Amino acid sequence: MIGRPDRVRIWEPQIAAKDLPPICAMTGRAAETSHVFVFAGPLDWLVAGLLSIGIRLPGLKPRVARGQLPLTSSSKQTITMVETIARSLPTLAILLEVCGIALARSTSDTDLSALVRTLIILGAAVALLCLPALALSEVVPHGRVLDAPPGYCDRLIELHRVHPSFVAAVKDHQLARAAQLASAPQHPDSPASQ
Repeated sequence: MIGRPDRVRIWEPQIAAKDLPPICAMTGRAAETSHVFVFAGPLDWLVAGLLSIGIRLPGLKPRVARGQLPLTSSSKQTITMVETIARSLPTLAILLEVCGIALARSTSDTDLSALVRTLIILGAAVALLCLPALALSEVVPHGRVLDAPPGYCDRLIELHRVHPSFVAAVKDHQLARAAQLASAPQHPDSPASQ
């Protein structure tokens, strides 16, 4: 299977230890800083959210991972701006809905006119609630946590929307690590040497 140029899989301990090449995940240029990302799947976000407010669903554990990706300063500013806007939109949606309901009750329009106005305001509020996820997924690198492959303990994270230069650098870095581990001398008591 040939991978997409904007995706790469990394091990969860690799991202937790910041064991990534110093290449910006967004631009492919030399990294100057890093930013913490949280990776999960769509249902995993829901389960993690329920757990955070104390609701436990039996048998469900979210596959959520946290780690830092290398970035340039300008990329980090872009991500910070997008995240700030995305966090403020739900509050704006609630405020818009409250104002719409108050406006609909205060006018003496026909019931149909008030209903249409309320539906339009409700639609705008729902759109503002959905926009943060859409904006973040289109602008910011993101990823999903995969189950551990058979025979492994560690999970993989598939990063999406990363620069092709970052993808190539990560693959080169992983090959170099694998070669380094393969050439390391074996301890006489290790199972591989027996």
